[in-house]
Amino acid sequence: MNQSVGFDAFSPGVAREILKAIADLRATTTLTGVIFDVRGNRGGVADEGNILLGAFIHDATVLSFCDANGRCDPQRVDDNTRLLHLPMVTLTDDGCASACEAFATGVEDLHLGALIGTRTAGVNSGPARLYALADNTSAIRFPSQRAIGANGEIVDGIGVPPRHLRAADRRGPLHGPGPGPRSGDIAPRTPARKKPVPRAHSR
Repeated sequence: MNQSVGFDAFSPGVAREILKAIADLRATTTLTGVIFDVRGNRGGVADEGNILLGAFIHDATVLSFCDANGRCDPQRVDDNTRLLHLPMVTLTDDGCASACEAFATGVEDLHLGALIGTRTAGVNSGPARLYALADNTSAIRFPSQRAIGANGEIVDGIGVPPRHLRAADRRGPLHGPGPGPRSGDIAPRTPARKKPVPRAHSR
């Protein structure tokens, strides 16, 4: 069977909780794959996503944080995570933001599994720093680096496009053509009606 895992944020400790749940289920059930449902996931701690990705690949860079001078800080998967040796599918939508998009970028760029759904939010600007202003009484916080995917792409303001485009209500069934994670998960798309083409009339 395929196990579907949905969570609304990459909060501290969530990766270990998910991996434990998969291990517990695997002890009593034969799993043939894992489906991560990150639709509506508002982000959180990017390292949690790197721990999860480490269950599918080792020795790989998910993305890099680069400054204006081109100096980059690679963000790598966690090689301490035990590999699951299972296929993986990830469901996304425009509610997947920040650390969630870093996770989706890793899935797509590292070819870890199918990315299905709609384009992510495009809100992944990179880590922010606090800068003191000249009046010494106030400060401003904004990103000091930008996130660059493993294939060199910018996600902020653009989002991560899925390999298989499917419209869906959040946490609801997916709709659209193409292969799906499970036959029961995918509802057929209703064909669009063709608009009548006006004809020219001669007098």
